[in-house]
Amino acid sequence: MRTRDRGAASDIALIVGVPLLIIALIGGVWGVSVLLAEPVGRGEAHKQKESANNRVFAQERFRQLSEEYDATLTRIDQAAAARGTSPEAETRFQGLQSYCTDVVARYNSAAASYRLQDFRDADLPDRLDATTCTKEPTP
Repeated sequence: MRTRDRGAASDIALIVGVPLLIIALIGGVWGVSVLLAEPVGRGEAHKQKESANNRVFAQERFRQLSEEYDATLTRIDQAAAARGTSPEAETRFQGLQSYCTDVVARYNSAAASYRLQDFRDADLPDRLDATTCTKEPTP
């Protein structure tokens, strides 16, 4: 009878113990992943930032926005010359000013973003000034 009792006890220990061991292992793996989430996330973000694709994209993005800004300022000056000729000309002038401030916001947003900020060409400004979009052109 005694061997039968030991067998039943070990069966119960096995039935209870194995699931508890599995739960403990899963919990341990989850806990380690939580503890390592921040350093792993920082590492992945750094790898994305320093990737060749990101560097090329950032440089092209800043150059494109800078050229778009310069072209828009030129269009604003041209529209300012025609402002008094019709209501549509005034609307075009104001629309270009609004568009210009949007370009400035996109440039400045890129200049402040983690992935892009370090890859702006040296000849481009750190930030653009939106007041240049809305000031009255000099005759």
